[in-house]
Amino acid sequence: MQFNMNMSLFCCLHEYSVSLDELAIKLKELFHNEGYIGILDLILQLYQEYLIMSSLDENQHQWCSCETPVYILNGSYPRKLKTSLGKLNMEWRRLECTCCKANIVPLKLGLGIKKHQYKSNELEKLIVEAAAKDSYRSASQSLDAIGLIKVSSSTAWRWVIQTDCDEIDSSSRVNSTGTPMQIIADGTKFKGRPDSGKAAKGDLKAVIGVDSQGDVFPMGAWSGESWSDVRSSIDKKIECFPNDSILVADGEVAITRAFEDIIDDQQRCHWHINRDMYHAMWQDGGTVKDSKPVRNALRALLAIELPEGDFQEVSEQEKDDIEQQMEQTEAMMTKLIVHLESKGFTVASNYLFNAKRSMFGYIRRWLKLGIICPRASSLIERVMRVLARRIKKIAYNWSDKGVGKIARIILKKFIDKKQWDQFWHDKLKLDGSVIFALSNIKESV
Repeated sequence: MQFNMNMSLFCCLHEYSVSLDELAIKLKELFHNEGYIGILDLILQLYQEYLIMSSLDENQHQWCSCETPVYILNGSYPRKLKTSLGKLNMEWRRLECTCCKANIVPLKLGLGIKKHQYKSNELEKLIVEAAAKDSYRSASQSLDAIGLIKVSSSTAWRWVIQTDCDEIDSSSRVNSTGTPMQIIADGTKFKGRPDSGKAAKGDLKAVIGVDSQGDVFPMGAWSGESWSDVRSSIDKKIECFPNDSILVADGEVAITRAFEDIIDDQQRCHWHINRDMYHAMWQDGGTVKDSKPVRNALRALLAIELPEGDFQEVSEQEKDDIEQQMEQTEAMMTKLIVHLESKGFTVASNYLFNAKRSMFGYIRRWLKLGIICPRASSLIERVMRVLARRIKKIAYNWSDKGVGKIARIILKKFIDKKQWDQFWHDKLKLDGSVIFALSNIKESV
């Protein structure tokens, strides 16, 4: 189906002086306020007439389950739809099948509009992406400022809560190759909704995965749930994790316990080990002067670098040297633990003893599989910083449901933009079924 549309544009300019800026602004306002929505409304009317006539006269469409349907007109009803170009106010015409008595609205079916849908999917995408960057009020104001339809902050919040674009299913990424993977997990606090008038802190958790090729993908974000709940939620979508998978985390016990049955090793974040050592010694009454030489020694012990390049090209002698270096470092770490205990730093000694078991998971993994694993959880920390910009700095008084939604949206956009774009490509049905072209732009006397 194709047709040509003609439009008349009236333009009046001052004879001696014209502002280019005013000309551009006024033309943009005209098309945003009247032009785009007027053209869209006319196209939908023409499309509706085509669907109606082809159903009545030529019987080209079969809208019901009858083998030989016969359709007749059955009135119309008003319908409003919001798009980024403006609000549509249309009369949607109905058909009735004389065989099965089914009522059909051809335009609704032709456009793929759901029963209670009152907005376009492209407008939902704009709102969701704006809300993921800024507060709901600022997001709605920014859309209005650039000439798009005005949406209230409460409406924007409701659309985000109702959207399905935050759904994350990483089962295909985990099961696609069956090769070992990294599970990287972390959590952070945010200003939660007050409980009984008292300030409360919310708890946000995020998990991402890294396959053997180094490709990163989101596994989910949760708010107000324990790490065991997080694991249960992951298990609902992923039946089995690949053998020799490793957990990279900051050493939180709850994280380790949640994933201990599916991992073969753990890598404690070296950055957290060094940072937390100061806090552990502080709990024992230690000062900065006491902790500085210990942290410097710890930093030197942890600095075991793996060779760059293909694992197969590294000589067996070099692999043996690295393994020996790791064993020597673990022995020196034991001496440091004993030294801290002798000086009365019991908390620091216990902390280092517990951390020692998973300090060199990245080396053991490389020696066994030849796969590089990070020594620190910097990747998830970077993800958490992106989440914090929205969750901590802009938001407050949030419910767990709202935080979880926004966090999953940000997680998908930030980590796996290809999957995010594909989701909206499918939902918006961008299959090339619409073509526009401008021609014959000239003055009319």
